Formats: sequence, C-alpha cells, structure tokens
Amino acid sequence: MTIETIRLSEKAKIYLVMLKRKTGIINWNVLCRWAFCVSLNDSSIPPTEKLQTDSSIEMTWKVFGGTHADVYFALLVQRCKQDGFEQ
Repeated sequence: MTIETIRLSEKAKIYLVMLKRKTGIINWNVLCRWAFCVSLNDSSIPPTEKLQTDSSIEMTWKVFGGTHADVYFALLVQRCKQDGFEQ
C-alpha cells in the first residue's frame, strides 16, 4: 500500500498558517513533517473517525516526505501496527 496524496482539514490549515507566521518556515511540507514526528511521539491512539479534508491544502506523499519519504512511510506503518490498525 502506498499513499499518493495528503489532504488537510480546514482546522489543520489554520494551525499551519499560525505556525508559518510564528516560525517563519515557508513550506507546508516541512511543518507537516514536524507535526507528523510530534504525533508519533504521542502515545495515545488516534481516534477512528473520518476526518474532513476540506481545506485547499494538499500535497503528494513525495512532497510531504521529501528525500526521506520511504522512512516516513515506514514509521507510519510501524505506528499503525503498534496501535492495532490494519494497513
């Protein structure tokens, strides 16, 4: 299984805009990678709810992961297995 596109919710977009303003980081993908890594450090299991991907922000997995897209994918798969989610 692979991930083709990442789509964000309007709520996530608002957070990203705020983070861009506060940090000066220009690229969405860098901020999203950091958020992903922070979420991996959170031991709570994510809820199994359908998220609204209603914002105008989307990116390919390759843009999200950059040169380390395979590493991020492996981390995601490992976390899904750890939390008991199917691939």
